[in-house]
Amino acid sequence: MTTRNKIIDFCREKKLLDIGDGLLIGLSGGADSVCLLFILHSLKDDYGLRLHALHVNHGIRGEEAEQDERFCRELCEKLGVEFETVRADIPALAEKEGMGLEEAGRRFRYETFERKAAELGLNKIAVAHHMNDRAETALFQLIRGSRLKGLAGVKERNGQVIRPLLCVTRNEIEEYLKENGLGYVTDSTNLSADYTRNRLRNTVIPELEKICPRAAEHMAETADYLGRVADYMEKEADKVREKAVRNENGNQVLSIPELRKADPLLAETVIYNAICEAAGRKKDITGNFVKMVTDLMERQSGRSVDIKYGVTAKRVYETIVLSRSSLENAVDTTDGNCNNRLCVEIWSVAEGKAPDLIESMGGHPKGNLKKYFDYDRLLARVQKPFTAEDFALRTAEATDVMAIYPDGKSKKVFDILKDEKVEAEKRNLVPVAALGSEVLIIKGIRSCETCRVDEKTKNILSVTITEE
Repeated sequence: MTTRNKIIDFCREKKLLDIGDGLLIGLSGGADSVCLLFILHSLKDDYGLRLHALHVNHGIRGEEAEQDERFCRELCEKLGVEFETVRADIPALAEKEGMGLEEAGRRFRYETFERKAAELGLNKIAVAHHMNDRAETALFQLIRGSRLKGLAGVKERNGQVIRPLLCVTRNEIEEYLKENGLGYVTDSTNLSADYTRNRLRNTVIPELEKICPRAAEHMAETADYLGRVADYMEKEADKVREKAVRNENGNQVLSIPELRKADPLLAETVIYNAICEAAGRKKDITGNFVKMVTDLMERQSGRSVDIKYGVTAKRVYETIVLSRSSLENAVDTTDGNCNNRLCVEIWSVAEGKAPDLIESMGGHPKGNLKKYFDYDRLLARVQKPFTAEDFALRTAEATDVMAIYPDGKSKKVFDILKDEKVEAEKRNLVPVAALGSEVLIIKGIRSCETCRVDEKTKNILSVTITEE
């Protein structure tokens, strides 16, 4: 079967195309998107399709990016396809939002696709992910510890977005272009090892294919299977959810007896979905948070745990109540790193509203397991960029210091522990939350005094030791 016929059959099987569809096509100029454009153009008359190609110039590669844009424009002119370019400064956007170039670029593209599709009256967005992309996504989700849906990788349809090429490999796409004498451009950043996807694509998967020549194809097939299993589990979990979860005044109330009656996997799915609904998002909601809620089911009434994005889980008799503090003054969580021991988040807040935000979260917590700090003051203090990933929960070391004086002067952590009557042989066993040698929290003893949050705070650093 030819590559073209394989793609056409896939579109029919998955019902990706309907008569009279208006399609916004993401066109980078690379082999994948050029193949997608030509396949859809060849179906234009049969389906009565309206095609509009959109090219995003990310502002990263200078003249090379300009050449890609010209290539896309000229290609669409030859085919008689409507064409448009949107320009962005992705490096600046990534810095502003506190995320990597890959994530910033992806988010901008999809937001732009959705906006332009609505403006142009187009009902679907066609993107060029193929079988290798699905394998890469599934592998990436596997190594970062994803749930079942994540292991399914990208799907052939997600709302408006369709992916007609998911049934073919990168090699099949290149062969199709070669056989039809079709040119394309190569993004030089695809060859760089600076991006996670590239390391998987150019290094990890080729090594796996030395073990099994069809490794990428097999991973994609497994991802498809897991996606169908995930869909089935969601349907079964919905049946449990009907009995186990109710909404009260915006809070998710979970019935412990009903969750205990359900299969543990289904109960975990229900809990995960309830946390996501309470948080208003799915990003970074991991299995660790599900475990925190399931553990709470075995504790006495009145006990509570902080989850993420301001969500608190509290046991109230035979229920678990998931409530979210008002975060109206927060712009977003621009950076986060949470595991079962330490949770560090950076929140960007409106000017003068930081104290109000903390108050809405229940005020400054007592004790030394959770504290809020002024991110920018800490940045000025350490004098080098850092992210949430740079923090660690570890034991105290001789070189550690903590700013405990109003003028910013530091004191050695071992001296603080000495003042607190901690025996010398036990000082290097005390847990600390630290950025390099700069300690923010000495568990159970004290926290940094210099970087306090006030009306001038623009970015809040939230540090929580989550394991007793």
